[in-house]
Order: sequence, then structure tokens, then C-alpha cells
Amino acid sequence: MAHYRSTVTMSALVVVFLAGTFIGFKLLTAPAPPLSAAGNGPTCEPRTIESGAKIGAGQITVNVYNASSRSGLATRTLNDLEDHGFRPGEVGNAPDSVTDVGNVAIVTNDKSSAPVRLVRKQFKGKVDIRKPSEKNDDGVRIVVGKQFKGVKKKAPTKVVAKKATEVCVRVEPTPEP
Repeated sequence: MAHYRSTVTMSALVVVFLAGTFIGFKLLTAPAPPLSAAGNGPTCEPRTIESGAKIGAGQITVNVYNASSRSGLATRTLNDLEDHGFRPGEVGNAPDSVTDVGNVAIVTNDKSSAPVRLVRKQFKGKVDIRKPSEKNDDGVRIVVGKQFKGVKKKAPTKVVAKKATEVCVRVEPTPEP
């Protein structure tokens, strides 16, 4: 009788193992559900901050580009800015139109905007302002250069808007039903 129970138990365990392996493999190789905002919708949503109101890091999307030969510099910089509360945007190599960046350059048409002023305060050393070569609606664009000195450990995370300012709050993609 004991031998019979051992055989039945072992058979049941083999069946459970094979079924689990089959289901696990099927789930592992199944395609991921599509994201509704991926490639066909806006990456951020405009919001207006009134003059005199505080704007915080969590309301600002930052895009960081690397103009140096140091691998991973843009990613590390974006991670440091996320630690300060900024919303992550794009990360990658600097476009060819942005050259000769020393420490940091912010690419913007409005250097006095609250988001640009707050982002500027995050960096050690000199921060240059550059005019964009194309329209920029998706947050603050930052280019880190060859002499990048780093992100300050204790930088402010809020500033007061001196004028009504539009910020682009990142849209989180959601799976389609």
C-alpha cells in the first residue's frame, strides 16, 4: 500500500511540474500587451502654473542627453535628477546640432521660466543656455558635456513661478484592454 501511495504522489508531482513548465513557458514567450501612449499619443500633458505659485520637481519632465565620451553619463544624470523628484523623460546621446558643451547646457527658448530655473539649480558649475534648433514641447532638455561636474546633493526642489508657466507633465502609458 505504501508503494502504491508513493507512485501516485510521484505521478501527481510530475503532472504538476509539466503543467507548470508548459504554462510558464507560454507566459514567458507571449507578446507584451501594447501600450496606448507608445508611439501614437502625446508623451506629456500641458499644465499651467500661475504666477506666484510654487512649482515642484515632480511637475517637470527632464530629458538628458550626453555630449561627452563618458558612457552612461546621461542615464546617471537622469537617475540623480529623479532622486530629486524630477519626472524622467528621454535619455540618449546629444543631437549633432548641440556641440561644444562644457559642463551642462539647457536647451530652451525661455531661460527665465520656472522649470528651467529649477533645473539649472540642480547642477554644480556653469550651466549654459542654448536655443533649440527645433520645437521643444516635451519637458526640459539638458545636455551634459565633457567637463560635467555633477548634480548637487542638496539642491532646491521647488521655485516660485515669476510668470504663468506651462509645464509638460509626462503621460504614463497604460495597457490597452
